Amino acid sequence: MGLKAAGSNWEISKRGQVVRGSKSFDDFAEFLGTPKHLIGAWFSLDEAILITDRGRRFSNKVGRRNAVLALVFGPNSRIFPRSTKANYGGFEHPSHDHLPRSQSALSCRVNKLGYVALDVPLIVLASELTDQVFACYEEDGSSLMNELQNLGDL
Repeated sequence: MGLKAAGSNWEISKRGQVVRGSKSFDDFAEFLGTPKHLIGAWFSLDEAILITDRGRRFSNKVGRRNAVLALVFGPNSRIFPRSTKANYGGFEHPSHDHLPRSQSALSCRVNKLGYVALDVPLIVLASELTDQVFACYEEDGSSLMNELQNLGDL
């Protein structure tokens, strides 16, 4: 017997193989810590978890920052932070203009011209990218989505 997910029938053997399970893929993804969101998903994350590859915080700001999902690998995710201040440089990114009454319009915090720091990849646990901090999705075909997809080809 291996690991068993609380409240479900998912069971993982000591070798990491699925022994049995009868719940949905979303339940299994949550059990494994894998986000169900895709590249281009925006999240409003606590500044304290936004750490660079040098072990430093992206900013000394207190509060939340918008960041876009670029890649999921195992229990980790690569995200890029966004700032409304030009001194961070990066890829210019317009505010979002979602259709009224859409779910994204209710939670989207990408509401000012900003800059996505594509030169500052941050790694966060995929388990941090929950529905509670989800903001919206980047529009398909946008210049930022094209950049994110090009980065994924590297």
